[in-house]
Amino acid sequence: MDRLLEIEGTGSPEPIIQKNTRTINRKNLINRLNYMNFQDRDIISVFKHRQYNQHINIKVRPGPCNGEMLHCSWITLPEDEIDQRNFVFDHLQLDDGMSTISFGSDNYTLDDDGLNIMLPETGLELISRRARRHSCKNIRAQMIQNGIIYKGSLKSFSTESVRVEMDSLYNQNISFLNMEESMTVTFINSQHIVFSGEMKIFKHSDTEGSAEIILMPLYDNIHRFKHQEERFTRIAIIPGPNLSFTHPLTGQVKNLLISDISGSGFSVEEELHDGSLLPGMIIPAAEIVFSEDVKILCKIQIIYRAVSKEREKQSALKIGICFLDMTPRDHARLMAIVFQAQNKYLYLGREVDNEAFWQFIFESGFIYPKKYSHLSQNKDAIRKMYRKIYSHSPEVYKYITYQDKGRILGHIAMLRVYEKAWLLHHHASSSVHNHNAGVSVMVTMADYAYSAHRIPSLHLDYLMIYYRPENKFPARVFGGYRKLLGNKKGCSEDDFAYTEITADRDGFFDETDSAHLVKSTARDLVDLKGFYSGISGGLMLKAMDILPSSSFNKDITSVYKRDNLRRDFEIISLKKGDTLLAVFLIDRADTGINMSELANSIKVFIVTPREVTKELLSNVIKELVRKYYEGSARVLIYPVSYADEQGFPYEKKYTLWITGFDFTDKYFKFIRRLLRMQKTND
Repeated sequence: MDRLLEIEGTGSPEPIIQKNTRTINRKNLINRLNYMNFQDRDIISVFKHRQYNQHINIKVRPGPCNGEMLHCSWITLPEDEIDQRNFVFDHLQLDDGMSTISFGSDNYTLDDDGLNIMLPETGLELISRRARRHSCKNIRAQMIQNGIIYKGSLKSFSTESVRVEMDSLYNQNISFLNMEESMTVTFINSQHIVFSGEMKIFKHSDTEGSAEIILMPLYDNIHRFKHQEERFTRIAIIPGPNLSFTHPLTGQVKNLLISDISGSGFSVEEELHDGSLLPGMIIPAAEIVFSEDVKILCKIQIIYRAVSKEREKQSALKIGICFLDMTPRDHARLMAIVFQAQNKYLYLGREVDNEAFWQFIFESGFIYPKKYSHLSQNKDAIRKMYRKIYSHSPEVYKYITYQDKGRILGHIAMLRVYEKAWLLHHHASSSVHNHNAGVSVMVTMADYAYSAHRIPSLHLDYLMIYYRPENKFPARVFGGYRKLLGNKKGCSEDDFAYTEITADRDGFFDETDSAHLVKSTARDLVDLKGFYSGISGGLMLKAMDILPSSSFNKDITSVYKRDNLRRDFEIISLKKGDTLLAVFLIDRADTGINMSELANSIKVFIVTPREVTKELLSNVIKELVRKYYEGSARVLIYPVSYADEQGFPYEKKYTLWITGFDFTDKYFKFIRRLLRMQKTND
């Protein structure tokens, strides 16, 4: 038989703060008993010794009750446990997690089926807990202290304590527990780790081969991310969305009103005495519900719990929650709502009228005559592609517009160009109608990137931008941050010589000479890394995913393909015998997806300048253009010093600025302040 001193939900493992009792009438008692029966929950029958201060607690299952008599079935047959000559029935107890109801009766019978009792007129309810205890099923627990692993099952928990029943195999180790030291505790359901945190031991028991540990959480907050001074301002959306999820420990469906929200997380409230969210708890699948048609699916984690500071809400717990992951489309939908609530003129990913878009792009001067001379050759394909991008919002392309009365006044976009790198581009504004539109979209895109880099599914480890060194605005904003940080591992700049090369129809690269083209090997990329580390030491090769240990942008091609877009790569080496002379990154994308065609170009890295004449390089590039492009291609040559020293003709210089997200706080603090100063000055 299943005999125990504490059954599920019975007893007070946490310190008793107060004990309040009240009487409940028979009608209320019957309702509570029927609820327990409906939920297939057990109650406890208590038998006391006639002579000694000894009690036996036995689980029973209450049957349906609609009158004075209650029948309770044995969970397991008591056999000879109850010697009625020495033990007498004392009372029944039922526990709802917050309080314990007890009632007895002198009018009862015992038989092989169970216990039959006439209900009294009243029962006694003891409210002995500050926080409700919740029952759990099928939750595994692992606890580690001083290198010893203990395993068991989580039976119940509150916001103040948890109760773990130890596996019999680990009972022998319970003597090694150090009551003065904490334990690292992990809870696992059938599929996921749903909690991890530090707890202290409140007490443990070891009786007749079974053992239990009562643990208490050490902290009301966890540090999921490193401390950052620059944070999102959370906003209250009216009417507020709901958080809907299945509780990972109880299996119950929960719906909580979201108090405020930002791109990094949100907060909800629970009743102080009925809380069920523990800091460190992970909810693998939650929904943020704005309406029946707008639901954001996300993975979240509880970060902190605090009593509300508002006087009228002092019986409430404020729960801080951070986002762990969500799909790119759901993240874009969420950020669109947040940005719109912050500024009614800002739109993320909103469908844009095609004619209004192109009118703005031309009138703002973003497409100047020379740029258009190239784009005009493919204008039908470009119009079709942008109609698709600005109506379906693909995963790889994010854009923000500033609109007033249907007119576009500012625009900026981000394109995922490499495995974990996004290119900031197409920044344009109308200075005639609104001086602040350009700054507003830049600040908002910085906020978007700030939130997106924490979402693994967005693959945003690096942010990059190409700009002309003589352009004062980007040189001040991006170049200024690079100088301020002074750490090339956090932010770097590299200059390229830019030109456009057309392949000769009849000419070809003669590989009978000592130089020849081959697919790059891991050894070649090791040499390239060594060359780049010596000349720059920045982030370029990491961001472009062309290090020896890289994936070489294999996944991004399939992501583009899902949206019916093109993105593919080749890495080609120019060698003389076994000596690496140069490496060529063949970047290919749809014409015009980056209007400067920098995402659809050849990147040339001259590793051994003294062996590469300008004639040799010109012939090699023409051969690559003939093979991989249609007639002509943009070419970026690195380093610029090679082109200058060899007299290789080029049109202009481009600076490639890249930042990683190890220094996000400093970057976004700098960007926001600088751009807001610019906005104020304008």
